[in-house]
Amino acid sequence: MLSERYVPVNPLATAGFHVIGYFLNWGLFGALCVQVFLYYWAFPKDKLFLKLVVYGLFALDIIQTALITKDAFFKFGTHFGNVTIFASLENLWFSVFVINATSGAIVQLFFAYRISVLSKSRIVATLVALLAVAGCAAGITSGVRAKISRVDNLSAIAFGTKTEFSVWLSISAACDIVITACIVTILSRNRGNGLKKTDDTIRKIIWVTVETGTLTTLVAILTMALTIAFPEKALCTILMDIIGKIYSNNFLVILNRRMMIVDGRSIVTQSETQQDSFCFSSPNTNRSATSETITEVKIEQQVWPKNNDSKEEDM
Repeated sequence: MLSERYVPVNPLATAGFHVIGYFLNWGLFGALCVQVFLYYWAFPKDKLFLKLVVYGLFALDIIQTALITKDAFFKFGTHFGNVTIFASLENLWFSVFVINATSGAIVQLFFAYRISVLSKSRIVATLVALLAVAGCAAGITSGVRAKISRVDNLSAIAFGTKTEFSVWLSISAACDIVITACIVTILSRNRGNGLKKTDDTIRKIIWVTVETGTLTTLVAILTMALTIAFPEKALCTILMDIIGKIYSNNFLVILNRRMMIVDGRSIVTQSETQQDSFCFSSPNTNRSATSETITEVKIEQQVWPKNNDSKEEDM
């Protein structure tokens, strides 16, 4: 069982980190809403399996944001002035530990499936799937252990569960590294076929994969380092609140990368008034040079003449 004697109670040191974590979580949730909106309009013909993954992640993020908002109102609203509440656990065991571990595992399992399809080999895909499941199990275990403990102090909980927490984040980081390396290797082998458009598309996908994989890996490693180095200050709460949102946003960024913006900018004379309207066309598989579907986002311009011109026409 956890005990508060492990780490001195320092609730004031955790209050500011809580606020930063809440703000970042809300901001990333807003970005995720935009990503899901774009996906909904741009890719209505995606497979049902892919849609279930996207909307399932979105549902988990809605639940997490609602629980975090409830905790924020409880600590800084109804119990404002009670400094001991700042370090209380509340719903963090589920909103941060369980949901973040589940969201990360869902994204990693999806990429394990994609690796098996692209490489036509189940060995690496199985390794990625095992790492994803093991990391998810460690994350859920740390959350359950924090819940069943008799301690309601984040500093003591961070110290007492740092083993499970470190195992979860280290496995998650290793899984992200394996996923990034595998996808980059597979896509790199398909380059050099003489088609410039195909090579450019593959190069862009590689860069997006490296960027998103590097981001999740760095966040996991930094969170683990802060947990081990500064458990009494609960610095890790800043990144703990947004790990799941980072996985979800990165996943939607990769999916929405198939979308193209056509005629995004054009010259309009001073005698014209411009009103932009976005029109999402349906996916066209003939435009795709790879296995991914590219959808065009066309910006149409509606232009009206000035009032003087309209009067002259009437005369």
